[in-house]
Amino acid sequence: MAKVEPKVEPAAAKSVPSKTSFDTATVSAVLGQNRPPVDKCLADGKKSNPNMKGSLQIHLAVDATGKVKQVQVSSTLGSPLVSACVVRSANTWKFPARENGQIAMVSYPFTVK
Repeated sequence: MAKVEPKVEPAAAKSVPSKTSFDTATVSAVLGQNRPPVDKCLADGKKSNPNMKGSLQIHLAVDATGKVKQVQVSSTLGSPLVSACVVRSANTWKFPARENGQIAMVSYPFTVK
């Protein structure tokens, strides 16, 4: 009986973004530029509640011009003030413009230990 080899498809390149997302390097660059205000929000939350721990996941809808159009936060930190601070900050972020004209979705987690 002949041995049948399974067909293996090559993995898609991770650096090529889809029409509705940014590549990891772009997200990291934008977050790197905008991390200090987020860190300040988290530090202020820790000052008012030294036992604050958990995670905060930010979800962004970015239009084709690179402007953040919608921000949502899901958090286990238990601090609406921290979430509101992060939303205010994220509304000012700018991503690179894209030619496809579609809204891109970006999600990024922050962890407080």
